[in-house]
Amino acid sequence: MAAFKKRYLFLLISLPVIVVGGAVLNQSCKARGRSSGNDGLKSVDDSNAPYSYEQYTEACKRELGEIPKYSCFEGVEVPIYESGGLVTFENHKGRAQTCDAPTHIRSDLAANTIGANHCVPGTRMGRLKPAPGFEDKVQIVFICRKYFNRNESRFTASDSKVQFSDKVVFDDANVIAHNKETGATCFFVNHINRKGPGITGEWGYDGRQIPQIGSPEGKSFWRSPDEMKVTANFLGVQACTECHDNDPFIHVPYNHNVKFKDGSRVLPDDPMGPYRLVGDWFFHRSEGTVTTQKEWAKLSHLVSAEAQPCTECHRIGSGATCSTFTDLATGATSTQFISENNRNVAWMPQTEDHWRYKEWSGEDKPRLEKAVKFIKNCCANRNAPGCVWEKIPARAL
Repeated sequence: MAAFKKRYLFLLISLPVIVVGGAVLNQSCKARGRSSGNDGLKSVDDSNAPYSYEQYTEACKRELGEIPKYSCFEGVEVPIYESGGLVTFENHKGRAQTCDAPTHIRSDLAANTIGANHCVPGTRMGRLKPAPGFEDKVQIVFICRKYFNRNESRFTASDSKVQFSDKVVFDDANVIAHNKETGATCFFVNHINRKGPGITGEWGYDGRQIPQIGSPEGKSFWRSPDEMKVTANFLGVQACTECHDNDPFIHVPYNHNVKFKDGSRVLPDDPMGPYRLVGDWFFHRSEGTVTTQKEWAKLSHLVSAEAQPCTECHRIGSGATCSTFTDLATGATSTQFISENNRNVAWMPQTEDHWRYKEWSGEDKPRLEKAVKFIKNCCANRNAPGCVWEKIPARAL
C-alpha cells in the first residue's frame, strides 16, 4: 500500500494566503533520498537592525539570482470544478460558490467579512526562468490569485484611471524563490486587495503589469520585510512559514495537478530538500512592539519513528501542517467552500499522479490512523513522550 503521502501546506504562497506547505509525491517515495544539511547554520545577530525592501531583495538576489519581470498571463490557469463541472466567470455563484478543491489559504476571515470566495476561477500560476548561473539549482514559482468574481464588469482602476476587463484583474500576487541546493528561500507578497467590486478604493491590480522584484517601481507594489511582519501580527499568524512549514511549496488538491502544456507539473516537488529563510535573523526575531512583535514561525519537523507512515514521503512541519492540514488531509475537518460530496473525506493517501478524495479502507487503514493519532498528539504537545522535533536542515551560501 502506498505510504501516507501528504505534502500539503497554499500557492503558493503567502502571508494571509499562503496555503500555497507541503506537497504530494509524483514519484515513488523510495526513489527520493533525504537531503543532508547543516543544522548549525548561523544567522546575523543584530536585534535592532532594520530590514528594508532594498536590503531584502539584494540578499535574495545574491542567493537566488535576479527574479525576472513577468506577467500573470505567462502562467497556467488553475481550473475550478464543482461536482466535476467546470466553474466559469459566467456560472459562478458568488459568495455561496463551493468547489471540489478550494484554495485552502488562510483567508477565511476575509472571505467571511468581505464576500471573497475560495472557488473563483481565473487564478494563474507559473514558473520563472532563473538568472544565468542559477538555472540548475533555483526554482521560482508565482501565483496571481482572484478572490472576487467581477463577471466581466468594467471599472476604473484607481491607479491608472483606465478601464479594463475583469480577466486581467487580480487580487493577490506572490512569488517563492528557492535554492534547492542550499535551501535558501525568499517569499514575496504584494499589497493584497481585499475590496470587492462596488467598494470604493482599490480594485485589485492589472496582471499584465507586475513590477519587477528589486526594482524601484516594485517598492510600492511588493511588501517590505517589515510590512510582511506587520501583516502577520494583524492576522494573528506567523506569516509565510506558518503555512509553508515543511518545505517552500504547498501542494493541495487545488494546485497540485496544474500542469504546463507538455504535461509537467507547475509546482516543484522536493519534500526532503534543505529549506531556510533568507533574512531569518530578521523574520525570526520579536520586535517587542504592538505592530511588529510577531516573529515568523521557525522551521522544525517531526522525526519520530511513529510518524514514519507519513514522514517517509514528506515532512510534518510544526506550523499549519499541525494546526490545519493534518485534519483537512485526513478528512477530520472540512471548510465551507468544499463541495458537499468532498466534505470530511480524506485526500491522503494518494495515487502517484492525482489527488482524489476517498475514504480510508483496507489493511493500511489502522496503520495510517495510528500514525495520524501520534502526529496530532505531538502537535498538541511538542514535549509529549516519543515526540522528537528537529530543525529542518539547510546549508550556507
